[in-house]
Amino acid sequence: MELNVQKINYLLKNSLESYKAVEKIIKNNNLLFSQVFQVFLQQEILEILIFLGNIQEVFQQFENINFILEQQENFKQNHFQFFLCQSYQNQSKNLTEENSFNKIKCTANGEVNIINQIYEIQKSRQKFLRGLIEIKQYNYREAIEQFTLFIEEGSYYSCQLRRKAIHHLNQLFMIEFNKQIDLKKIYLDQKACIPYDITIIIQLEYQKFFQEI
Repeated sequence: MELNVQKINYLLKNSLESYKAVEKIIKNNNLLFSQVFQVFLQQEILEILIFLGNIQEVFQQFENINFILEQQENFKQNHFQFFLCQSYQNQSKNLTEENSFNKIKCTANGEVNIINQIYEIQKSRQKFLRGLIEIKQYNYREAIEQFTLFIEEGSYYSCQLRRKAIHHLNQLFMIEFNKQIDLKKIYLDQKACIPYDITIIIQLEYQKFFQEI
């Protein structure tokens, strides 16, 4: 058992070093990377730090992510008007002004809707991570609240994270109340929410670019 823990910690530390290397590249070339990717990377780093028990660094990382998410919220609010304005200037002359505007508005709504979905999932993951932090500090009831908020809020969710949250909630209910609840039946069968997976695609040409500068 102790050997397995040591191996896990070793793998986590190696992963952390790799993520930190990518983080350094982003800090030096901030404009080349989207805020979506930056939040994804920072949340991966945060989850590793939580399991390694670096509490002081954990709270700093948590606040850094909140700051990026606030910037993303401002971008999300301004993006629709910007996209609408730019697209309207390039509208086709063959379409009437009303039809062209409605078509552009529909396209803009589609783009903003995707941004909203990703933003909602990343923002809700902060509650999941906060739940992990509370477990590390033995604040089990606060952890239950954070995992419950993570599961119940929003219209979109990550399947993998929801299963993890349910696993932690089952363990916490046993610790705090000595009882088991069938949370999988309650939360995995919800029809009101939509499962959503985020895939991060990295353009490998950037590696050549960085090698040349």
